[in-house]
Amino acid sequence: MAEIDRLNTLLANQDTKNQKLAFQLLRGEPALIKEVYPLLLWRIRTIDFNSFYYDGMAWDNEEELTTLKTLISKQEKDIPKIAECRSALNILFMDIGWEDEWKVGFALRKFEPYRIVYENYLGSHSTYQKSCSFIANKCMKHELHEEAYPFFKILLKESSLSIHGKIDFTETIVALLDLERELDKQQIRLAVSFMNEAINKFPDDNIQYYITKAKLLSLYLDSQKEAIECYEQCDSLNPKNIKVLNNLAWLLFKHTDRWQEAYEYSQKAINLEPNNVYVLNTMAHLELSYCQNKQVAKSLLNKALELDPYHLDSEETLEELE
Repeated sequence: MAEIDRLNTLLANQDTKNQKLAFQLLRGEPALIKEVYPLLLWRIRTIDFNSFYYDGMAWDNEEELTTLKTLISKQEKDIPKIAECRSALNILFMDIGWEDEWKVGFALRKFEPYRIVYENYLGSHSTYQKSCSFIANKCMKHELHEEAYPFFKILLKESSLSIHGKIDFTETIVALLDLERELDKQQIRLAVSFMNEAINKFPDDNIQYYITKAKLLSLYLDSQKEAIECYEQCDSLNPKNIKVLNNLAWLLFKHTDRWQEAYEYSQKAINLEPNNVYVLNTMAHLELSYCQNKQVAKSLLNKALELDPYHLDSEETLEELE
């Protein structure tokens, strides 16, 4: 195991002397190729193509390289995974159809079995981080949030995220949480901190960042007071945002004694969008609990269910009133 780790470390090293030493060791003991082929194929490709995204340096011994490629070809006949890995490397070298969502998803699935190996040995390489950033960005364009997440984690580990990358990371966190994926609280708090950065960096566009921050605080960190403050800030920026008005009304109703304010926010929301299921549901709860008006609440819930027969909270609340 120590020998395999040493070979992988030599192959990942940017010093050509170390790369040549790894090649010499593998020529002397070809059976080890099957143990280190992911890093070996990556290193050969950097030498062959001298890719802009990698630090592969010019190779001055073509004969030695050809000999090693021949040894790999012999191994490849018995070990199909070598050919699979060679193909999977295309994604690191930007050699796929990035505008086609299916092709991106397919390339990511092919790469997944080898991703950990590359992270372990190449994670600190600036060129590998550039690839991770590029891949994460393309995943975001196709809303492949689960696929983007591992690449964001590498960039986080190496502190390589730009402000736009931090915004994309937060969007990914929200998407994964919406899919009920288990995430560490620390990651969620980090996403909140990134929203704070975005709010300060882009003051003209910060309402969406406030909304995202409030959602994370309220739903996933149980920080209702801070979430309410975020929504109040949003309301001061745009008093006609339905999501802000309704969420603020709901949080004030559920987590404070400020029910009069909650009702006022809910009334504003329902005046703007009288056929919004979520707005109707919030007002129904306020009519029932704050105004003690059961019939109006039932009417609002019935209307919500006419618009969306599968709205669970409206259905359950109405059943309790029957």
